[in-house]
Amino acid sequence: MKIFFICIFYTLILFTDLFPQEYWIRQPSPTFSWLKRCTFTDTTYGWAAGDSGVIIHTSNGGQTWITQHSGIDYFITNIFFLNRRLGWAIANNYLNQGTAILKTSNGGNNWSYSLFTDTTTLIQAIYFVDSLTGYLGGQYGTVLKTTNAGLNWTRCRVDSGAYSQRMIYRFSFYNSQFGFAVGGTYDAGGVVWRSTDFGSHWQSQYVCPEPLFDIMKWERRL
Repeated sequence: MKIFFICIFYTLILFTDLFPQEYWIRQPSPTFSWLKRCTFTDTTYGWAAGDSGVIIHTSNGGQTWITQHSGIDYFITNIFFLNRRLGWAIANNYLNQGTAILKTSNGGNNWSYSLFTDTTTLIQAIYFVDSLTGYLGGQYGTVLKTTNAGLNWTRCRVDSGAYSQRMIYRFSFYNSQFGFAVGGTYDAGGVVWRSTDFGSHWQSQYVCPEPLFDIMKWERRL
């Protein structure tokens, strides 16, 4: 009986490899620039961003894309949309060690941007749980929070663990109270940070030998 089940198991693996049920199809892109990040608000509306300030947008589930004008010409490292209308992006001018925060309120048709005031800290992550409350993450395990749509940012408390001071690359919130961040350093550790009090305090934990670059909340959609 055990041999029978083992044979079935390996047969399923073999036929799964030979006849895959799902596959990826390359879609035409309006740019040749390196695209670093992608975000979708639903099954049809999405954005991708990357080198030279490039932002592209789809409204049909990725079948076709159009270019949007960000107003900057340096690298966009992160992009996030709360809904089809409200979106933010992070761009870094590495020569001047400055971070720009981009924002749109009309689905990316127009973008405004402001420079982050602390030029000594490189910001890599941005996330909003609603139109007013958002988070920035970056070097040295830095987490900042806004409750007025980005007009002001307040530094959050992060524990003093051995891995807590690594770069933060991405946020994901289960709800407004429970949030996670991921990041780390090459060849020195991947780290997960967790908050259970609306982002006020963050606890870090080493989880793997290499940095983590993305995390998302899984949702079952019928």
